[in-house]
Amino acid sequence: MRYVRITLGALVWALLGWWLWQSTVESRAVMGDGRRSAMQELLDFAGGEAAVARIETADALDIEVGDPIFLVQGSTVRRVGEVHSVRDPQTGQLTRRADATAAEVMFYGSAPAVPAGARLAHYDSGSTMDWALSTMMPAEKRAQVAGLIKSAYKQHQEEILNALLPLVQQSLREGFVVVERDLPAAIKSRSARIEALGRKYQKNIIDEKITPLVKTEVWPIVQRHAKPMAEEVGQELWNKMPKWGLAWRKGVDYVPFTSGMRARNHFDRYVTEEAMPLLEEKAPDFVRIVQEIMREVGQNEQFRKVMRDSLTQMIEDPELRQVVWEIVREVIIDNPALGDVIAKTWTGPEAKAALDTALRSFDPTVNQISQVLFGNRESGFTPEFARVLRAKILRKDRRWFVLVLPSEPSQDAAEKTPPVLPVERGDNEALDPFLNALAQSGDD
Repeated sequence: MRYVRITLGALVWALLGWWLWQSTVESRAVMGDGRRSAMQELLDFAGGEAAVARIETADALDIEVGDPIFLVQGSTVRRVGEVHSVRDPQTGQLTRRADATAAEVMFYGSAPAVPAGARLAHYDSGSTMDWALSTMMPAEKRAQVAGLIKSAYKQHQEEILNALLPLVQQSLREGFVVVERDLPAAIKSRSARIEALGRKYQKNIIDEKITPLVKTEVWPIVQRHAKPMAEEVGQELWNKMPKWGLAWRKGVDYVPFTSGMRARNHFDRYVTEEAMPLLEEKAPDFVRIVQEIMREVGQNEQFRKVMRDSLTQMIEDPELRQVVWEIVREVIIDNPALGDVIAKTWTGPEAKAALDTALRSFDPTVNQISQVLFGNRESGFTPEFARVLRAKILRKDRRWFVLVLPSEPSQDAAEKTPPVLPVERGDNEALDPFLNALAQSGDD
């Protein structure tokens, strides 16, 4: 029985030794997704030989002993080293942290061979609110949040509009009363500058551009369309005019002791009974002619160019823009009366009730957005929020290096770590190993 136990024990140890040899020593094979097993990393770290190299950078960087060095390969993140020592640039003495242009780094025994041409990219983040916002809301999450808001608005659009539209209409009505009251005074106080602008535009635009344009381009169009109708109507009015009756009555008006109004009264009867009915009858033709004139004038390239250039000249005039901006600012932006009217509308009980209705419609969406940004009880914090917490609250993971291997290493490159590695500032925020590691752990 004793020999059976010894035999079984020897068999188990032999199988265990064979498995360790196959998985960690002999093959050094990686897992199916490219990652090395924990046992492989542990044995390499314990049994491998660490390599020390010097790093140099053109600009002083904030470097601290222990700052990690990562190797990012696809979705796989490996820590392959760390800052070993830093010297104070002023005294040359060893220190914990300094703004330095040189330091020493140590690559673990589990790190791959660092060929010639490799470099380090230095990242320093977590100190600004822009970084926190960009980390919390990458492009895909911004699109997701925008989709949630759009969907919620589409679902509750009618309810929200019914609640808020009366408030908007009321504030616009009352605000317009204030603007209408204060605008004339604002314009009057700048009347001299506005008149000067008017004289300038009269000379530079009306006299030099518009008037010649009307003579050469617009008036021929008007004549071509209006002349036939004008001649036709004029001839008909002339034919119906009581010419001899007007002449005889005008002569009688010169006789003493007469009213002197016979010709005038007869002409008024002609206008009322003959001319006006004829003009009313021709009114649709007049409208058609005006439309044709306007359409052809609007299609005239020279007219369009002059009007476009004139409008651009006015819009880009710094004097006009300054006057308009001053009026807008005085009447709308800095007008306390307008602010009081709007505030009164949007702080009353009706406004509170309407806003409560609108916000209640968005409550489920707000919960969804909070889960997208921060996480939930079941799955925990999102990787992005955890990254911000570590950097802003715990003040961790704020600086790191990424080992960048050459895309095509030289065949003659030495297998050992180069004595000096250049360092540059990293500009690819996607190479955040902490976010990658958190996402990778979430997938696991």
